[in-house]
Amino acid sequence: MMSQARLSLVLLLLSGCAPGCGHGSAEEPTTAGWQVYRNEQHGYEIRYPDGYELWPTGPKGRRDGASVRIALKEHAAPAPVLDVHVGAAAAKYGLPEDEGSSDMEAVADEIEINGLAARVVSWRWKENQEIVFVDVSAPEVLFQFHAAPGLSSMRDTVWWEIVSTFRFLKEPRD
Repeated sequence: MMSQARLSLVLLLLSGCAPGCGHGSAEEPTTAGWQVYRNEQHGYEIRYPDGYELWPTGPKGRRDGASVRIALKEHAAPAPVLDVHVGAAAAKYGLPEDEGSSDMEAVADEIEINGLAARVVSWRWKENQEIVFVDVSAPEVLFQFHAAPGLSSMRDTVWWEIVSTFRFLKEPRD
């Protein structure tokens, strides 16, 4: 299995290195000083920078961190946001590839996350190739990114860097 430090490095290399990622150590490229959300119940942690906030989502009374949302603080717009789902929530929130509008197309890529095969699917407007949303899925985890207008690559953003900080506290269940 791939170590968490190697996973972060692989994701950053695949991303073409997000702006500013050349600073800091290989284990925490630009995430030193970022806030850490750790969820023992669901066995994971993720980091996010100042100026962003994270909160559990889901039905009232069941907001236990199986699903969380990361967004810019004090940002009224519905995008950009990153939803993270783990365990059973990951399977529940996945979107089938054929569920887009006729104005969008899906672009898929295979990557590796935490030593497991993962799939990145970007839904883009056909007209201008701007990203509408992105799913990054692997066993036990799903990241759903809802883009703001004008984005041509998630991998060139802090959002991708946030995804790269995700780690299971122990090996995912089969």
